[in-house]
Amino acid sequence: MVLVISRKNEKLWIIFFLIALSWSILASIHANDFDVYINAANRLKNGDDIYSPPFYHESLKYFYSPLLALLLVPFTYFPSSIVETCWLLFLFYSICEIWVLAESYFEISKLSKKQYRNWILISLFFIFSTVLYNISQVQVTVFLVWAIFKSFRLFVRKEIFWGSALLALVINIKIMPIVFLPYLLYRNEWKAFLITIVICLIYLYIPAIFLGLKYNQQLLHSWWNCINPSKQEHLIETSNLLHSLTSTIPVFLTETKGSLDYRRNLLNLNVSTVEFITNICRIFLVTFSIFFFQTRPFISIKERLKIFWECSYIFLITPLIFPQQNKYAYFFVLPAFMYLVYYLICTFKKVNKHLVIYLAIISLIYTPLNGSDILGHHFFDLLQFFRIQVICTLMYIPVLLYWSPQRLQKTLAEGV
Repeated sequence: MVLVISRKNEKLWIIFFLIALSWSILASIHANDFDVYINAANRLKNGDDIYSPPFYHESLKYFYSPLLALLLVPFTYFPSSIVETCWLLFLFYSICEIWVLAESYFEISKLSKKQYRNWILISLFFIFSTVLYNISQVQVTVFLVWAIFKSFRLFVRKEIFWGSALLALVINIKIMPIVFLPYLLYRNEWKAFLITIVICLIYLYIPAIFLGLKYNQQLLHSWWNCINPSKQEHLIETSNLLHSLTSTIPVFLTETKGSLDYRRNLLNLNVSTVEFITNICRIFLVTFSIFFFQTRPFISIKERLKIFWECSYIFLITPLIFPQQNKYAYFFVLPAFMYLVYYLICTFKKVNKHLVIYLAIISLIYTPLNGSDILGHHFFDLLQFFRIQVICTLMYIPVLLYWSPQRLQKTLAEGV
């Protein structure tokens, strides 16, 4: 029951395409993050330091790699609205293929047609707000998730080089997917792990062929200064637009200046202590994965649902542990939503209803209901001010851990 085009649903796909096209055109008209990428590519042509002022907008710095700016140089000769519309259409396609790629990890035969439809609709409903953010900002996050799934599909097909090349590309573009490198090692995929690292290094110096070694080195140095996670500005983030552990833990542990006149710090620790606690929490989420996986390292596993479940945890914590994360980064939560909804549908008659209510409540933050037009600007600002999205995302972890594939298999074996 994969999402394919057939005569039966051809009209639905045509409607979907028309909606995607209209939405893409409208989004491309307004200022967005892709304008920042194109601006960086234009500045690259002029030999500027693309990580230093002047920026496209004072609050919109370029944080991506020199290679991405170089790859976008040919597109600077076309109207930006056309380029952005094409990119957004690709993102809509990517969302569909992400589902198809992810679906291969599940036992779809266990679902009736109604359950299958509900699985899709519920999962997409709870991730819809982050899709809105990605489309309106013409972001790359959807592409990152698609590329990770695609690279893992290539690994399964033993096309190690191409899978590694794709994974290395998105690591180069935005460092976040690097969290999947240790997972390859943990699951005994040594060849994929090593080839990806080598290609990552090659990608760093490909721009030198066109820009010269000195200019490329300057860009790499400036880029690292921008994304260095140990920088002071990345350890304590107070902006309401940022949502990660580095923007959440500090505001509750020390006094910070916020956009609203409410006190949110429970303690008043010194900055160095707060930074230490924040880093410990980030490290804990990463190392907790060893306990979460419940198997020894350096062992390959064949259970595809377990692989997906493990990867869904990695996806879930990724926007939490990296600084400078906006709401669109939480598209990374989609795999966790897919797994949890699948588990719920398969075991609905026996699942703990209190847990279902708990899950529904914390999921509201991801629905279209979480918008200033519906909640009102003040209440919406309050949710951001108190970092409710980060807190709710953390609250998924115990449910994801408890609803393991082993528990699912045991429940189904007992008879639902």
